[in-house]
Amino acid sequence: MNQWSIIRTVGARERHVAGELKRGLGLRVYYPLEVFKITRAARTIEKTRPLMPNYVFASCRYGMPWRDVATIKGVIDWRKMAGSDVPYMLQDDVIERIRQLAHEFNRAKTDTRIRKLSVGDRVRINKGPFMSMETLLTTVTGREVQVMTPLGIARAPAASVSLVA
Repeated sequence: MNQWSIIRTVGARERHVAGELKRGLGLRVYYPLEVFKITRAARTIEKTRPLMPNYVFASCRYGMPWRDVATIKGVIDWRKMAGSDVPYMLQDDVIERIRQLAHEFNRAKTDTRIRKLSVGDRVRINKGPFMSMETLLTTVTGREVQVMTPLGIARAPAASVSLVA
């Protein structure tokens, strides 16, 4: 069973630090990512960002090379036990639980069709001139919905709206 250390990084340098730990030092690394989509014009791009900014988890079978870790550009320090210089260590099962939670989080974000749309649902418009507007559904017919807008009722594809929690 491996133990994992929590390494604190400079902002937005998690990917770089993880790469250096893995390539340069041969460590196992993990940092949870959030998957999100950006829509510009007619293109939707899937991107990622750290789910736990400024932290990377690293594991080494034969003891962590702390001096080498400290020399990597972007590493600030590592989490230590309260009141001592002993690094805080996590077990494999804790890291596996973090992996599961990150996976469930991303799946829940992309699985917008948990239940079918119905008249009266509060939805957010994801595409078009009324993007980001929250409104009510007035009609649902197959793959098309009608929503209330400031200019009256508008039609939209069902895929371009998402339920508001």
